Amino acid sequence: GYSRLYLIFRHNKMTAMGLKRFLLKFILTINVICGSETVVLDGTWTLTNSNQSVTVDALVPGTVHTALLNNGIIPDPYYRFNDVQLRWVAMDDWKYSKYFSVSERCIEQSMIVLVCEGLDTVADISVNGQTVGSSDNMFRKYTFILDSVLNESMNLIEVKFQSAVKYSEDKFYEHPYLVPPNCTDAQIDIQHGFCHQNFIRKEQSSFGWDWGPAFATQGIWKSIWIESFDSSIITDMSADTQLRSDGVWVVSVEVNIIHDVAES
Repeated sequence: GYSRLYLIFRHNKMTAMGLKRFLLKFILTINVICGSETVVLDGTWTLTNSNQSVTVDALVPGTVHTALLNNGIIPDPYYRFNDVQLRWVAMDDWKYSKYFSVSERCIEQSMIVLVCEGLDTVADISVNGQTVGSSDNMFRKYTFILDSVLNESMNLIEVKFQSAVKYSEDKFYEHPYLVPPNCTDAQIDIQHGFCHQNFIRKEQSSFGWDWGPAFATQGIWKSIWIESFDSSIITDMSADTQLRSDGVWVVSVEVNIIHDVAES
């Protein structure tokens, strides 16, 4: 489960920067005490389109377009009108897959999570054939529970992306009332863009803009890893520092904690 812990520190001699450094050391110390173990999944994955006519190696972090370009499947998408010729990439669904192994110690720990720092955008995530979560927001980090999913030997993770263009169009027509713009073919032809980007939590300019092409790509665009631990662990924190009129620094700290509810 997840918890939030609010802490307030008061110190009349320490600077704001000093307090922040203290808090960082505090969190790092707790994570070491928890004995967490990390399996980084960045690196080479296998990328496949929906009908399996294209299968290439893909670097993570990365995107579908960069993988296809690196493997010579597509030309430079920024050259002349190649962005128009490559619209099929954004209209297709793509799957990232990777085999990996974990240690016995990782399997034995009481809590195992998959951390995805950035998935672009609409995707279902499965490990060893079991769905562990889904994403629909490019801008947030996702954490999925992997308890009883992993094997000590070989494991398979799959991230199946849905075309952002088709997803947005479906959401547009499912909506109970009209949300502008209701793009016409003529409007789309002017800028060679895609429509209905306001129905998806994705970089809006990836659907096209007056200053840039439309790619609406997909991909694991930030790091991804597996983390295991035996006790509560601090994953994120934020600190707000304020200097009172009497010269005392007040630091309000918000800490995000993952812990095993069954062990609480």
